[in-house]
Amino acid sequence: MMCNKLFLKTNFIIILVYIFTQCSNIDETKKDSVIIFPKNIETFGKAVANDLHKAIVTMHKAGINYSDANDCEDFTNKFFSDYYKAASTTLISKSALQKLQEYDNPTYFIKKYMNLTEIQKNYINRIINDVGETISYEDMRNKLTKITKDIYSEVPEFQQERLLRITSVLFYCANELEYLENQGQMILTPYSKLPKIKTRSENSGWGSSCRTFLATVWTIAVGEPTPAGEIVASVITVYIAGKLLYEVVVCRKSNRDDCQRKYEDCVEYNWQKDCSSCLQYCIVQGYWPSDRC
Repeated sequence: MMCNKLFLKTNFIIILVYIFTQCSNIDETKKDSVIIFPKNIETFGKAVANDLHKAIVTMHKAGINYSDANDCEDFTNKFFSDYYKAASTTLISKSALQKLQEYDNPTYFIKKYMNLTEIQKNYINRIINDVGETISYEDMRNKLTKITKDIYSEVPEFQQERLLRITSVLFYCANELEYLENQGQMILTPYSKLPKIKTRSENSGWGSSCRTFLATVWTIAVGEPTPAGEIVASVITVYIAGKLLYEVVVCRKSNRDDCQRKYEDCVEYNWQKDCSSCLQYCIVQGYWPSDRC
């Protein structure tokens, strides 16, 4: 009788170990890492990632092909038309979208930029630079984990929220992009190959993703925080997901040299203007706000 009990107990433990092992391998690319965010920040990041996921899946099923994508006005209009249809954002009114698009307006951007502290600006640039240099999703998550820990330890608590919202969005969206690429559900871009389902033995590279999230990061940084109770239903999460997906599709790069030349002219001839904020706007949006500087 004792031997039977021991046999049953041993088999039960083996079954539990097997089940745990299988479950842990089901969705490795979508698992959360070790970053601990405040609940409202976590909810915000996951809401953006969820909107991103839904839009990409819908666009992929519709056979949308952006293999000839480019960062021009015609394509931009086409992309966002496709995106908002895919996102099923019937609740987004025209006035709401116009308000969100104020984030890209030079006057709004520069005003909010000037309200940021130096340590916030430094961390925003660090996030952009470190993410842009990553070579894999795992590398990106590791760097975001390190940055987040440093935010907690080095940034005054009342200045942390804007920065944590950025790392949260990038972290959870990276999980979604990796998962969709591994499942062959990512839409085609000029930087992707034909989608295919990867085997577990394949290393997780970048596939069709671009890591230059200039506009996405700054949209989050200068935007107004959303109350926790309104996050999931908020149009801002849909808007941010769209900005991020656009940057993934076109892999937009800033003309830093041209911006730097205009910045130097600004400092020399318009020294009373806030040339540094105009420089940052130019780097993010790709053109110099001549009406401001």
